[in-house]
Amino acid sequence: MKTKTTTDVLNQAADLIEKGWTQKTLARNKQDQGCSPNNKNAVAWCVMGALLRVTDRSITYFTALNTLRGQMELGTSINSWNDHPKRTQAEVVTALRAAARKAEE
Repeated sequence: MKTKTTTDVLNQAADLIEKGWTQKTLARNKQDQGCSPNNKNAVAWCVMGALLRVTDRSITYFTALNTLRGQMELGTSINSWNDHPKRTQAEVVTALRAAARKAEE
């Protein structure tokens, strides 16, 4: 089995969020209830939930998280950034794709 790179993880997280995005919880099911990001019924994820879904909390998870933080130059946590009332799904996907490109450099 091929080890996922940081770029793989960030792009896979962006792919998930393109399918469904949420705020205030790691993931949601079709009934709009919070659930584990690894739940087979999950249909929407926040940034952290998507990263958890596509990794096994390995070094790659933390590397991806740190790459994303560096790309975004946050003055706040990733959760707070994701959950900001004016945040959009497109902004989240764009940030993940930009971090993936940075990780390739």
